Amino acid sequence: MTAALVVAVGCAVALLSVLIAGRRRNRRRTPARLDVGATDALVGTAPDGRALVIDLAALGDRTLVAFLTSTCVTCRVLWADLATDVPTRLPVGTGVLIVTEDGSHERVRAVRELAPPGVPVVMSSATWHRYGVSVAPTFVLVDGATGRVLARGTAANGAEVLRLAWAETGS
Repeated sequence: MTAALVVAVGCAVALLSVLIAGRRRNRRRTPARLDVGATDALVGTAPDGRALVIDLAALGDRTLVAFLTSTCVTCRVLWADLATDVPTRLPVGTGVLIVTEDGSHERVRAVRELAPPGVPVVMSSATWHRYGVSVAPTFVLVDGATGRVLARGTAANGAEVLRLAWAETGS
């Protein structure tokens, strides 16, 4: 078996165990886990090819999950907005995660070039399926403690992303 196949099988087994468990576990507030081993998490690969398991609860009280591609024109604007001021203007305690499809459906080199510093990026078609995402850009606001979807929608720019994230706060 090649190393890539071993990683792919390991990720598939981890994702399957999460789906079969079908329940949320109480999670401690710890620094973001960007390594293999988190239990109730999103499984995929980093743009550099490393296997990732990301625990949304570790990213914040709420996480804004941005489903983007490297090829859509609207997404290009959003990649740039997420690299600048959008993360700093989100409600306190809100983390950001960018999810693209797997490398078999996405241009990995382009994702590496677009990935904003300080914002985790995971390539995971399984996560697109988990959240029922069929088109990019789509944004899903997830409660970190329960995994419940608080809001979802599309946005064409950073201002619309911020409106979606702030709408749930009532502010």
